[in-house]
Amino acid sequence: SPRPPTPTAASGDGDCSLVLSHIRADDAGEYGLRLEANGTRPTRDLRWFHRVVLNVTATPPAPHLWPKPEPLTHGRSTTLGCWVPPTCPEDTVTLAWDGPATKAPWAKVEAWTPPDLTTSPPGAGISLEFNPPWYLDKSNLSCILRGADGKTLAQASQQLQVHYAPRDVWVEVEPASPVHEGWQVTLSCHDSANPPSYTYTWSLEGRILAHSTAKFILQPVRSQDSGSYRCQATNIVGMVESSPTVLEVHYAPQDVRVEVESPVYEGWEVTLSCRNSANPPSKTYAWSLEGRILSHSGAQLHLSPVQEVDGGSYRCQATNGMGTADSPPTLLEVYYRPRVATLVLLTPVPVLVGTNVILRCELGLAHPVVSVIKWLRNDRQEASTFSPTLSFIADPSRTGTYRCVGQNIAGSTQSPPLAIIVWFGPRSVELLPEPGEGVSEMTTVALRCRADARPPPDTFEWFHDGQALGRDPRGLWVLREVGTQASGRYRCRATNAIASADSPDVTITVYCKGWGCPWGAFGTPP
Repeated sequence: SPRPPTPTAASGDGDCSLVLSHIRADDAGEYGLRLEANGTRPTRDLRWFHRVVLNVTATPPAPHLWPKPEPLTHGRSTTLGCWVPPTCPEDTVTLAWDGPATKAPWAKVEAWTPPDLTTSPPGAGISLEFNPPWYLDKSNLSCILRGADGKTLAQASQQLQVHYAPRDVWVEVEPASPVHEGWQVTLSCHDSANPPSYTYTWSLEGRILAHSTAKFILQPVRSQDSGSYRCQATNIVGMVESSPTVLEVHYAPQDVRVEVESPVYEGWEVTLSCRNSANPPSKTYAWSLEGRILSHSGAQLHLSPVQEVDGGSYRCQATNGMGTADSPPTLLEVYYRPRVATLVLLTPVPVLVGTNVILRCELGLAHPVVSVIKWLRNDRQEASTFSPTLSFIADPSRTGTYRCVGQNIAGSTQSPPLAIIVWFGPRSVELLPEPGEGVSEMTTVALRCRADARPPPDTFEWFHDGQALGRDPRGLWVLREVGTQASGRYRCRATNAIASADSPDVTITVYCKGWGCPWGAFGTPP
């Protein structure tokens, strides 16, 4: 040995051990064991029992790490171990961990024996138990072997590989929003994950889209592509969804339409609204009625009160910075009652009893058309028809003041009155003697003739026992100071422009007064 220590003679207890403390590099060499008996024999004659070659390296062997390097999982409890082979009893060595992992939350270092160590006796070891966070990925963890003086004798290191679910997931829009309809737009799902995400799920306003890669190309982009996008990145550890990113697509007005309650009634208040989808929103509007441009530029057109002339086909035109679009026509129906009603008599006048009377109701414009016509006589409903005419046979009972009423769902209009007088010949003719049918001689008798006729009778005639007495327009014939010869049957006849009619006979008896009266002429008026 270059530096053989001086052996100590055996004490007789059989212990011939040699302990080399604080070994150095120059302690390397061949060591042997021999017996020397009090120096009685020359050293050269002594034989070595066994020779051992001791190799001393300048650097102690590095600690061993356990287990073999394998990926860790974010947040999942992990135990790593470090150990060294047994050392000489006089040597004091320690193991220590170094690296960001030692500062991880709830990191704990304890003495430890490797579970699969085959060396006997067991070597010294320490463990590190911790929950690896994602940011320890690609960080170094070292196990350091220090001597008694605290100096580093050797160390072993490994780079940690931490698997973690996608992080910092966000959607990038290129070109930046807002974009114009028709452009090509690329949506990119960015994330940080280990191992990298292998699939992506896209959604628009919560609706899952049929796309599974990190880039989503919209070509050409359309108005319906506007909205809030999210992407969900997935790897073997888990899945994480991004916060929403809004894609705003600018486009010219679409789906332009006029909205209005129709039909409406004349006099109401009506609002027509120009609805459309546009981005940015439409700024100006133009309105037309039956092709005629109206002086209005707002999104709503107010009509108060609405009139007949406001009815028709409306269009609106919406304009924004991207363009202009027209609506299809929308019909506004304005309901109004008949403008005028006039009652016309089609039968020649005068209206004679028994003739066919025809009335026609002439109505002005109405919308919708008149559904029913009511006929009034003396302000009471006489009939109801769908046609504009009414006919009946003339009868005195139908004489009166007539009106027609045109009616639709918007209301009714009544014509001015029309008087219809049915002419008829005398009827119910009667002769009324005054003071009665039995009178005394020298009495004045008034024969009054009455009749119902239209026009009233213009001539009256009186007859005595079939002989005409005379005529008078007043309906009165007077017999003055009658004698018995005036007794007999009387009747009268009434005549107008239509006909003549006689009354029933009336018998008048004249009673004689005094001695000179013939037999049978005596008596007293009743």
